[in-house]
Amino acid sequence: MAQKIVLCGAGFLGAFSYQGVSVELFWECYWHFVGSNIATAISRANNGAGALRRVQVSSRNPHNIYAKLKETLPGDHLLPPVPVDVTKGETLTQAFENADAVVSLVGILQGSPAQFEQIQWRGAENVARAAVAVGAKLVHISAIGADLHSKIPYARTKALGEQAVLSRCPDATIIRPSLVFGPGDNLFNVRTVNTN
Repeated sequence: MAQKIVLCGAGFLGAFSYQGVSVELFWECYWHFVGSNIATAISRANNGAGALRRVQVSSRNPHNIYAKLKETLPGDHLLPPVPVDVTKGETLTQAFENADAVVSLVGILQGSPAQFEQIQWRGAENVARAAVAVGAKLVHISAIGADLHSKIPYARTKALGEQAVLSRCPDATIIRPSLVFGPGDNLFNVRTVNTN
């Protein structure tokens, strides 16, 4: 029986984690880099039970990451993309349907305080609510330094997102990575912009 894992944030990491489970990917900002790497790694992993792991790309604009993954992953590991928006919870439940697990990678590095709250706090809560609604396990990727009392919107809303996730899904796993970088990231890789 095929397994389905939903990755919310299908960027750099999501591409490398995909090998082997049905995965749905969402992206916001640099998590596009993260999600694509995670998708590739999950796809390549052997779960020992012989179940096929498949990836479904789900984000506001899933077609670019889908096209990238389609070049590197076996066709039977990749499901058609599904557009969703973490700020609109009603778009998530149907995309998560039949998922065994959801890995929430949604986040932004720049924006207004309201955008940080809407995406990293309320968006994380929406993902948790939808994961619970479909009976999927939830892994929430937060950030090192998440702090409810921080004056920095990024750190404060990451902590508020963790709190919201645990209030909806008390058995969720929360991971707080430090900087995530590698080939294709937006931290150390310079991108040339053509202004002509």
